[in-house]
Amino acid sequence: MPISTTSMSGESSTLSSRGVFHPSAGVQSDRRPTTAEVKIDLCRGLFAFFVVNAHVLMLCRALHFDQFRALPAIVNDFIYLILENGIYWVIGFFVISGYCIHQSVERLTQSGRFTQRFYLLARLTRVLPLYYIALLFTVVAEILSATARPPIWTDERSVRAFLCQVFGVQNLTQTFGSFGPSWSITNELFYYLLYGFLIWLTGQKLKHSLSVGMALCIVGSSLMQLLYASILRTPAVLSLGLLLGLGINWFLGAIVASHSSTLLQSRIVRIFARAWLPLLGLLLCGRFLDVLPSQPMFLLLGIIYALMLLNFLDEKAPKTSPLRRESWSQLARLLGLASYPTYLFHGGMIVLSGSLIIRFHLSNDWRLTWAILTSVGIGSGILLGLVLEKPIMAWRATFLQKLKTSSFRASEETPLATLSRSVESMEPTS
Repeated sequence: MPISTTSMSGESSTLSSRGVFHPSAGVQSDRRPTTAEVKIDLCRGLFAFFVVNAHVLMLCRALHFDQFRALPAIVNDFIYLILENGIYWVIGFFVISGYCIHQSVERLTQSGRFTQRFYLLARLTRVLPLYYIALLFTVVAEILSATARPPIWTDERSVRAFLCQVFGVQNLTQTFGSFGPSWSITNELFYYLLYGFLIWLTGQKLKHSLSVGMALCIVGSSLMQLLYASILRTPAVLSLGLLLGLGINWFLGAIVASHSSTLLQSRIVRIFARAWLPLLGLLLCGRFLDVLPSQPMFLLLGIIYALMLLNFLDEKAPKTSPLRRESWSQLARLLGLASYPTYLFHGGMIVLSGSLIIRFHLSNDWRLTWAILTSVGIGSGILLGLVLEKPIMAWRATFLQKLKTSSFRASEETPLATLSRSVESMEPTS
């Protein structure tokens, strides 16, 4: 199956040729992937694996606390401050998501086939099928590990928490046990709905939608920060502020999709774009040295990931040979396919595996525990990409193609729609 670039929730962009996660409308294409597509899919897979590594290290620390405390202070601090922070990579998913979604919407609006119904169905059919399967698996994993559960993701495992997950509001209320990493799905769904609403509000003027969305996120997150720091120090205000603050990064990705050609005309932008990886390293060093608070770091990470995308899209950057690109595309295909199931299932997988380690005394060394759990989290994600993600995406591509075709035929057969298009064709373009 061809490859696609996708976000954390799995949507393929207009660059996509596999037709999975963030579809440029969700329709498959048989053309060869570009260098940018290959790099984006590689990043998606690597980001998912880095998140797994972060959570495995958290679990290892819980099981082998004394061993971590015995490590040299600089090593322990590096693990705690850098390697255990999965959110650093989740922000990369948000930026890629905004980029992919905008590409998808832009292509639909340019072809005159964008509808709110199609947009919402494309988003929901991408995120929810695998999400609900993973949620049910997590419930089973929590039941099986209950008598010897590792002390990680200790949020309540109640019917209320489960229902919050079902309706996708867990980041504003309560996550369900080891399905904790799914907090970001609340954000994804919110950004999809917000962007779809703004597209409708602005009459499909996408640049206006982006400007309004970015402004809302900046103003809203700043207001929530002010309220939390002054008179309303509640979890709800903090969660809403984080939701809107991370939305800035989502819209940064969308802005890259909309304005990449203009941005890349600047030599300064291209220089910074080519230096995105050293800049990322420098930023992580700043966090390690404790000279950078977490919230400014989240924004700076979003800017760096936006530079990453610009670097991938820079036509003046050194090119990869076709042969090398083809070999890399095979790996990208696998990592892209595995990224979403890896992200959704790894919590339950490593908690269940950690429970087995406790029960059967399989490891007394944190390094062995780390090796076992990392292999389980990543290996299961790759396997589930092949046995679950691939068929679900094949079904989705077929479903959206039929929906797209039927919607287009219906609009062609409606006299009012024909008249509307005729009138619009006489209006001056903006």
